[in-house]
Amino acid sequence: MHACRRSSVVLVVCLSYAFALPSLFAWGRTGHQIVAIVAARGLSPAAAAQVATLLGGKSLADVSALPDTWRSTQPETAGWHFVNVPKDDTAYDETRDCPPQNSEVGRNCAVAAIEHFKTVVADRTASKQARGRALTFLVHFVGDIHQPLHSADNNDRGGNNITVTWFGQATHKLGTKDVAWNLHAVWDEGFIEHTGLTVDGYADQLLAGGVPPNATSGTTVDWVNDAYALAKSNAYVIPAGDPAPLDEPYFATNLPVVDKQLLLAGLRLRSVLEAALGAGAKAPGVPAQPVHPGPGTPGSSSTLGCGDSLWQHVYNPQRLLVKQDCITVTGTIVDATANQTKHRADGMRHEPDGDTHGWLKVDPQFASLLNAGNGHEGGNLVFELICHYSVSQPDAKPACVGFKDTTVIPPVGTHVAIRGTFVQDKDHQKWNEIHPVSAITVP
Repeated sequence: MHACRRSSVVLVVCLSYAFALPSLFAWGRTGHQIVAIVAARGLSPAAAAQVATLLGGKSLADVSALPDTWRSTQPETAGWHFVNVPKDDTAYDETRDCPPQNSEVGRNCAVAAIEHFKTVVADRTASKQARGRALTFLVHFVGDIHQPLHSADNNDRGGNNITVTWFGQATHKLGTKDVAWNLHAVWDEGFIEHTGLTVDGYADQLLAGGVPPNATSGTTVDWVNDAYALAKSNAYVIPAGDPAPLDEPYFATNLPVVDKQLLLAGLRLRSVLEAALGAGAKAPGVPAQPVHPGPGTPGSSSTLGCGDSLWQHVYNPQRLLVKQDCITVTGTIVDATANQTKHRADGMRHEPDGDTHGWLKVDPQFASLLNAGNGHEGGNLVFELICHYSVSQPDAKPACVGFKDTTVIPPVGTHVAIRGTFVQDKDHQKWNEIHPVSAITVP
């Protein structure tokens, strides 16, 4: 679903229309199964055991297409399947292509969804149900972004609005119905079906061809940009006509692209799962290196943080000493206003710069993140969602221009995982805090 996601006003209409269309799902069921089989074939015993546990004995291929069926009951997930990078541009831009969303992911595109669910899958403190759901999403979305028309758009819903014929046929079967071919459907299903191979046979053939150099290198954004380039150089290069006639020349030119993208998706999914579930996987929230009580690095608008550009909206960032760019900490939200003159129903102090001032009673494994200053905060770790409330402090207003945090803060007493930048506030009592907060999830 491409063009519909931008306008909340027409969300219901768009979703109803989208669910009626057959070709909105990258690769189709068989393509997702092929990606999952490639990934599973080389998993280490440790990672494979974790997969089996989290999926209740089902295989990656068994669950690989499930997120497409969840859209009707979880409409907020629809935009997580793709990235709308404009065809006339050059590369992914988070501000334009992955807008903020009031959801567990926090932004509405596949890049943000993949990064979020990586963290949940790796979190050994999260429930089995939460991790299994996250794993299912991860298997699916890594496959999605490798379908070129799920990483590009030309105001045509990723090619869904471009009618074509496929080897002379204007329609194809979807269950018992005849539906029209379009460009997106050809890439989802047409190429794979035309080979006549089974999903296992297709995976065998891909793996028999060897592993491309540096197959698993790069980031999620790099993989999206690579697929986007292929949309421009290959998928959208079609003969004139309405419908455009696609047959043997188009098939012969682009089947190697389809094969390579399916293989890369499977290999990269495997590497993501090894990093999260393999024997050497680190639990999220445990810093890659020890957090030192030293001076830290002064924050700035260009601080990396969790890679979501939030530092561009941090008020007076130099007052914060960055000790860990991105960390996930678990604990229980407690009332930061209990002893204040003004008690707040959400348990947050509403700061004049628009930020929250919340308290997290950290789980025991994160006790080392607290310092003497946190003793003045009830022994809790402070967490701040920036630009969450109205800004009344004049010099803080510029920082929040063009940005409003819409994170839903769980009630006091909820056990949560908070992801964000670990800093020390140089002012006040020099306590440690998560600032800015990138996401709050309920494991």
